Amino acid sequence: MTFKKLMMAAAAALAISATSAKADLVFATDTSAYPPFTSQNAAGQFEGWEFDLMNAVCAEMNEKCTMIPIAWDGIIPALLEKKMDGIFGSMSITDKRKEQIDFSDMYYNSASVIIGAKNGDMDFSPEHLSGKVI
Repeated sequence: MTFKKLMMAAAAALAISATSAKADLVFATDTSAYPPFTSQNAAGQFEGWEFDLMNAVCAEMNEKCTMIPIAWDGIIPALLEKKMDGIFGSMSITDKRKEQIDFSDMYYNSASVIIGAKNGDMDFSPEHLSGKVI
């Protein structure tokens, strides 16, 4: 379910049953620290700009949301098993993943770059990189 569809479904559910108790929307993120995107502090609380973005989206929807940690290799299976309502984390959109799950609109794009010393050897040919750890 895309975030747009999720927001619309949440709004419809609120309109139909305004007096019933609402359950929190539950989003999962990877268990490994990925600052400044999302990580857990020493007290186990989530922090980072994606966590802040999740809270802003939930505030806009007038929904209470919680985030739970799930290991990255199990995050899509957990979503398919309906253990949470969505994934809020830096997940690349691939054709293989699109066969299993829906995605929201991309909210950022990070280009790959290689950084080295200004006067360093910047030869990235296969011959030059052979035997080196990247």
